[in-house]
Amino acid sequence: MVSWNGASWELVFNLSKSIKSITGMVLGINGDIYFITGNDPIKSPEYLVCVATNGLILIRWKLYLERDDGMTTTGVTNIASNMNGTLFYGVSWFKDTNYLNKICRLSNPETNNPIEKCASNTYFSQTFQESFALINTTSLQIEYQSPFDIGSSSSSHYNTNQTEIYWIGLDDHLRKVNIHGEALITVEVNGAGNQNDAFNKQQNIIVGVGQNFTAPSAPFVVSAWNVDSNVSFTLLWQLSQPVEIATSSTHPVVDDRTNITYVSILPYISAIDSRGNTLWKTEITSRDEIYAYSLVASCLTLNTCVLISTFDTSNQQTPKVLFIVPVKTTTGVVLPRINIGVHPDVLTYDQCPMLVENQMLYLPWYYLSDTDSLPLYIIGIPQITSL
Repeated sequence: MVSWNGASWELVFNLSKSIKSITGMVLGINGDIYFITGNDPIKSPEYLVCVATNGLILIRWKLYLERDDGMTTTGVTNIASNMNGTLFYGVSWFKDTNYLNKICRLSNPETNNPIEKCASNTYFSQTFQESFALINTTSLQIEYQSPFDIGSSSSSHYNTNQTEIYWIGLDDHLRKVNIHGEALITVEVNGAGNQNDAFNKQQNIIVGVGQNFTAPSAPFVVSAWNVDSNVSFTLLWQLSQPVEIATSSTHPVVDDRTNITYVSILPYISAIDSRGNTLWKTEITSRDEIYAYSLVASCLTLNTCVLISTFDTSNQQTPKVLFIVPVKTTTGVVLPRINIGVHPDVLTYDQCPMLVENQMLYLPWYYLSDTDSLPLYIIGIPQITSL
């Protein structure tokens, strides 16, 4: 259980300009924040950072990524955390035509003296494509690495029922493989772009939302499939929402306890039950506001909050805004908006809010900058508990 004093806070941290996103930012079991960054404006990531947020906001430790002398870091994986709080991540280096890849385990990260252990692997290859891997958390060896032609992506969501892995990739195919990486099912879903998905982990159901550009008016389509079978995926239900204005969708979020799916397709947020019935649909911003600020719905959290921001690189005159809309999950009633003070003339790149139990909400973002460093902002806001 994490204890908080109920106060809001803000942290500013300078990222290397070469870090265009916060790679795999994750929360620890005690509410600490972990992410990988560096100081050099050109080179790749250099170290893993732990930010302690309970009470005094401070850098608990910096851990420089293990490397061999003379080698240059080419990339890092996302950071994964298990139930005990142990962190796992991968790092790749090169020199001339030689490449080195290691998987690392970090024990006791919530203390001031974390313990790192890394093991070399030879399965990775130097490529601009992406794949997923199964890693033995004891030996740190890669048990299996997928081919590069099965739609894997670091931005895809993955789930497992302990014997199979399934996901919707960037190529808009829903795939399922066994723990040996053998393909079980490959199905093209919706023919839709901007595919986002989530999982009901209790029932092995995957819910996806995408925009069907092959249909008139390019509606957003929300679909649910049962993925238990190794023969075919079963479509359980499907809803279509016509596009009234140029808009965006969040990824869906599924509450495993109630089997209710939440998704925001601006200007609305909706709750959908396990049979595909809409329980409620609420307007969370106006069409005039969407037009005025070129708004997009960045992401949705389970408590339920929608992060909305400006994303318009074509019109520098568009005022920039960033705000969170809390909504009651039971009724769809919109609660007071949380406005985040961002610079109105500078484009903001936001990350999804992170929830610390039912107590705090962390929101990271950074500004587009011409300097050698990108100021990373992280704020902590007490959650509204009357949802």
